[in-house]
Amino acid sequence: MVTTQPFAKVWMLFDPRRVLVAQGVFLFSVAITIHFIVLSTAKYNWIG
Repeated sequence: MVTTQPFAKVWMLFDPRRVLVAQGVFLFSVAITIHFIVLSTAKYNWIG
């Protein structure tokens, strides 16, 4: 099988399900961290 897309062989090395789950967990943790940093400032604390 000849592929013309250069990044298609990446999925032969890594399981797509594990990569997508890991990416989702990473992005969720980054989002939570950013929200807690913003909430800790007095100017941008929209809760209290």
